[in-house]
Amino acid sequence: MLASINRIHGRGVFKKLLREGKMIRGEQISLNYSKSRSNRLKSAVVVSKKTSKSAVKRNRIRRRVYEIVRKEYLPKNLGYNLIFLVFSEDIVNIPHEELVRRIDSLIKKANIL
Repeated sequence: MLASINRIHGRGVFKKLLREGKMIRGEQISLNYSKSRSNRLKSAVVVSKKTSKSAVKRNRIRRRVYEIVRKEYLPKNLGYNLIFLVFSEDIVNIPHEELVRRIDSLIKKANIL
């Protein structure tokens, strides 16, 4: 799990980022992003009840995405705010390497790396 300092908190920050940030949409995940005022990577993962009724599955998806962000992108100090919107329950069953590739392709499309 990401440290609290690297997570986006507050409804106002979410709304502003979703309204003013840029969006890249993938097959099952979309990425909203904007440059951060602090030079620190902050991220959030949103999995709605519409995606999966089961809280266990929603939390599993959230933990998997957070772990990829923590291992792959946190050490690089990107200086961006990232919100991952998951809209497919199939993310629970795909292999870890495939999920890493999908998230990496979204970040490369956004020219963050």
